[in-house]
Amino acid sequence: MKNVEYPSTLSLAPEILSDELRGRGGSSKYSYQLQAVVLHHGKKATGGHYSAFTLEARQQQGGEE
Repeated sequence: MKNVEYPSTLSLAPEILSDELRGRGGSSKYSYQLQAVVLHHGKKATGGHYSAFTLEARQQQGGEE
């Protein structure tokens, strides 16, 4: 299995936003906190298995694991 790392915050770059969204004030408000990750196991998206991992509520609030 390959180890993949990614940040816990996703900020959308202005160049990938639609013209309408860009006109509403840039990408600063299009920033999201990671809540879950979905993994696909299989050769095609139409077949195989999906697994999901979610962030626990106590981790979201800065509590101990």
